[in-house]
Amino acid sequence: MGTIYRAHTEIHEKFGKPVVGSIPTIIRTYKAAVSRISGRTMGYKHIWHRNYWEHIITNDREYESIVAYIACNAENWSSDPDFS
Repeated sequence: MGTIYRAHTEIHEKFGKPVVGSIPTIIRTYKAAVSRISGRTMGYKHIWHRNYWEHIITNDREYESIVAYIACNAENWSSDPDFS
């Protein structure tokens, strides 16, 4: 008898072999698309940090801390030498 559930198997990307639907592939594709558009329309060359930080939010306190960081981070851009 079949089941709609499958056993979870860990899938790892290998260099040059992206896994469709994986977080790294989604992030890389998004960053590439935004980079192309911002380069063409605004002349920006480098708009991203080299990597990204993955974190699973486990409680309300963590969530609130991350929300506050995101909200305040944009306010700090005016004093960032890379964006002045």
